[in-house]
Amino acid sequence: MTTQNARQTNALLGYPADARLLLVNADDLGMCHAVNDAIIHSLQEGIVTSTSVMVPCPWALHAITWLKQAPSVPFGVHLTVISEQPTYRWGPVLCRSEVPSLLDEMGYFYSEARIDELISRVNLAELEREFRAQIEWVLAAGLRAADRSRIRFANVAPPLKEALVSFGVAFEAEAPRTVAEAKPA
Repeated sequence: MTTQNARQTNALLGYPADARLLLVNADDLGMCHAVNDAIIHSLQEGIVTSTSVMVPCPWALHAITWLKQAPSVPFGVHLTVISEQPTYRWGPVLCRSEVPSLLDEMGYFYSEARIDELISRVNLAELEREFRAQIEWVLAAGLRAADRSRIRFANVAPPLKEALVSFGVAFEAEAPRTVAEAKPA
């Protein structure tokens, strides 16, 4: 962030131009009940200032219901096509028959360990449809992400970045980072 951008951000948030701010986002709201409880508690009584919801996850409805009751909480949509845990899985918002290239042999999103398989077989039109469905699910619940930077892409592999950038422009989302860009130096 440039000095000018930092000053503008500080002013928008009601802080002096030279203030140093720490904004803490709690990722993965909707993943499971324990994560939801921890994030909600941290938003209400901790240092967390925003969150992002994973719509395909089992506890997303609980998360969306809570966000509707807490309209002042800034949130984003964490677009996902990866099941991060090998034994706790989720699949698409769309019917599985509409996005077969995103799914493993059991009908779930690929695990992180198998991301190369996903990349080798993904149909970009299916990926875009699934991401649109995740965003539209939130919109249909009567919610809106806090700002244009709140539709977030997980770290992506370079072959998917160009397709996601054009998709992100349509939703005014921040550009995705490749896996290499996301790793600390």
